[in-house]
Amino acid sequence: MAQHIALVELHLHLEGSIYPSDAIILAKKNKTVFNFEAYHHLGFENFLKHFGFVVSLLKDEEDFALVLYNHLKRMKRWGVVYAEIRISPSVWEHYGLDVEKIARFIFSLNYQNFLKYNFIIEAVRHWDGKLLERDFNLALKYKDKVRAFGIGGNENIAPIKNFKFLFEECKKNGLKFIPHSGENSSAGEVIDAVELGAKRIGHGIKSSESIRAIKKIIEGNVHLEICPTSNYATLAVEKNKIHPLNIFCEEGVSFSISTDDPGLFLTTMKKEMYITKKILKKGDEFIFKIQKEALKSSLLNKKEKDFFYTRFFS
Repeated sequence: MAQHIALVELHLHLEGSIYPSDAIILAKKNKTVFNFEAYHHLGFENFLKHFGFVVSLLKDEEDFALVLYNHLKRMKRWGVVYAEIRISPSVWEHYGLDVEKIARFIFSLNYQNFLKYNFIIEAVRHWDGKLLERDFNLALKYKDKVRAFGIGGNENIAPIKNFKFLFEECKKNGLKFIPHSGENSSAGEVIDAVELGAKRIGHGIKSSESIRAIKKIIEGNVHLEICPTSNYATLAVEKNKIHPLNIFCEEGVSFSISTDDPGLFLTTMKKEMYITKKILKKGDEFIFKIQKEALKSSLLNKKEKDFFYTRFFS
């Protein structure tokens, strides 16, 4: 990939950016056991366990600072100029961390000199509703740092139609709502998300199996955050199958390319662009177009978008 192309990362989990090198440091510091098997996934449920394992390595504010700082430096090296970073407070709490204390600390950090970034707070859809409510209130409390709210986890246990109230609450409070939909479920989940008002969807790849879903996405001007390596690693796309990126490209669906959990999937933004070019049989010109589409669909305001367009994409 041409070195001059500026990259925009819209789907990134901070906890999933813990690479083995970070995990070894954390395990040594906190006197815990490092398990390299956590970086080899046998499907979605297996991956969720591994996500939990890397979160269990985080014990205090210093650990979060290390992970955020290290990954921002990596992204800078890859050519990323803007990133939207998801954090999962309820998962922290599950592993014994003080949510308010850690959140306050993370939002007090300022590493914007590396690259511009914003946060998305993400709840676990299939856990206790009280945790989801707490995470939502946290997003409202730190609205100057958090630009959207999302939900991840098991779509089959907790389908998007159960969260109509979140679309309404986010709209009422001026927060964007960006759910994971159609990752490991069905095209129906994507249709439901679009009908409820989603304008951006995490993954959404199962929509490729339904003409109706694709039509809904296009008519609704909905943007999909696609993560190829993640999709193969969690078996959302079977390893012997061609990734549905081709379908989205041919049908004119708006999409961007991201890493999702780059540490756990041992990937980089540059690698994702290489994979995308290989799948689509496209060149750097198309990668450039994808970055412009990502910026257009980002959580930046108009003034910020204009700045990035002028500096990197004009």
